[in-house]
Amino acid sequence: MKALLDWLGWLQRQCAVQVMCHGTTQKYTVKTVKHPDSVMVWGGFSGNKGRGGLYFLPKNVTMKGANYIEVLRDHLLVPYAIHECEVFMQDSVPAHRSKVVQKFLTDNNIPVLDWPGNSPDLNPIENAWNEMKKAIAKKRPTNINELKQALTKLWVEMDLSYFTKLATSMPKRIGMVIQYKGNMTKY
Repeated sequence: MKALLDWLGWLQRQCAVQVMCHGTTQKYTVKTVKHPDSVMVWGGFSGNKGRGGLYFLPKNVTMKGANYIEVLRDHLLVPYAIHECEVFMQDSVPAHRSKVVQKFLTDNNIPVLDWPGNSPDLNPIENAWNEMKKAIAKKRPTNINELKQALTKLWVEMDLSYFTKLATSMPKRIGMVIQYKGNMTKY
């Protein structure tokens, strides 16, 4: 999930867009964020044991295979072993598909679900990210640290039954994608 401060209307660095309407006044000025700060977040959960932790990618770092392995090593291996997950799901972004990541998953005996290129309706964590975005919108953090703290708090406070519900929705999700021949579903 990429959480953008301006996505929720926060104004850290501002510029003004003026609307001409009977002269330019403050009343007709709309503030926007020209270059919003953002934070990239990785998280995971198990249907039978709940959530793992969140990982915030450092600023100005692009997720590549090597640093994705660090995330998996620190945030997946131990929870995976403890939770005895049946299969690991991840989307098909380049870092996830890289040869070095595939080797890491194979070497650590982590079975991975084959995944279509772009199917957020088959990715249950997208529902969790959406719920978090809606809750964050009400909190309106004003900087990256506040955003990270709010995201972490929300993540930890999400009811474990919610994650179970998301995980157990997979057969229905897959059935709907097949029924709708790959078109959009309610998820």
